[in-house]
Amino acid sequence: MGPSSDDRDLIAAVAAEHVEALRLLHDQTEDVAALCERVVVMEGGRALFDGTPAGLAAVATGRVSLGDHRPGPGSLFWRTADGRYRTIGDAPAGAVPADPTVEDGYLLLVGRPGEAA
Repeated sequence: MGPSSDDRDLIAAVAAEHVEALRLLHDQTEDVAALCERVVVMEGGRALFDGTPAGLAAVATGRVSLGDHRPGPGSLFWRTADGRYRTIGDAPAGAVPADPTVEDGYLLLVGRPGEAA
């Protein structure tokens, strides 16, 4: 399925301004942070965020934690390379705050609680 009319209009507007933009995908967030001055997060034809990578990371300020135990139902989380659980949203008991990333901001906007990222 190709981009919606709203997507095409937004991409055209961004291109007209000579600003780099990517339609954010979960596996490209590190590239976005490194390469883009502006990001637009879209879902269902709506722009959920339009700003800088730092601004997208800031969306998750105070909402990211790391812990040793799997979060309960209703949490958005994944297991990190060191075996800890990174949770977006309410911190589980015993978890410590973590610095937010672009990916955290993205997942907070489009993630579905109750599923592992």
